[in-house]
Amino acid sequence: MKTKKSLRPGDNGTKKFVNKYGNDLFCVRYRYDSESGIRYTTVELIEDKAQVRGTAPKKKMAKMEEYYPDEDVRLLRKILEGLDYLYNSDSVTSKLVYTEGVRADDNHSENLRLLLELNKVEQVIDRIFYIEAKSPYCRIVFDAAGEKVLEIRVTLQQLEDYFPENVLLRVHRSFIINPERVLCIQKHNKRNQIWLKDSFNVTKSLPITHTYISRLKKFIPPGL
Repeated sequence: MKTKKSLRPGDNGTKKFVNKYGNDLFCVRYRYDSESGIRYTTVELIEDKAQVRGTAPKKKMAKMEEYYPDEDVRLLRKILEGLDYLYNSDSVTSKLVYTEGVRADDNHSENLRLLLELNKVEQVIDRIFYIEAKSPYCRIVFDAAGEKVLEIRVTLQQLEDYFPENVLLRVHRSFIINPERVLCIQKHNKRNQIWLKDSFNVTKSLPITHTYISRLKKFIPPGL
């Protein structure tokens, strides 16, 4: 099932959902099932809020303004405001790196680089099949044949930190998958495998570590 459009509270078409769910509304998505020809309207609600580890977001943003020139602060804010699938801009800014004793320019370039790489992921996230670690890069793979790929300079751990599990889910030390592409979990030669189906209905298996199976089962129908 593909996500055709994602709307934030306040966008055109969200008024009735804002009225219904209020501040608990996170986003509205229009999804399309090509097999059945049915379009679904789904909503994501905020279940809980908790301060992430590290400095509080307001202090981080204030510190960011100390480190960066005005034009760079505007650029960073624009990137953060455009990110839809990331947890939220407060969460992102709270995890930015400010290393004591390191030149401001170095802090600046590392944070800006990370945000730009995360923004690349955001732009293609609906098309992602799986992501593979290939140090020092990660390869975003868009089809089972592995012919369409995009290299990004982030770690799987950073992707885990910044994106929710229902969008990108870790299944192995070397792989993150799109949980919407899951077909089933099987055992082969006493090893667990996860089968995925790409947008062309071509299947591919990947290894899945036992410790990740319980997390994965939250996002797939029972019996798969």
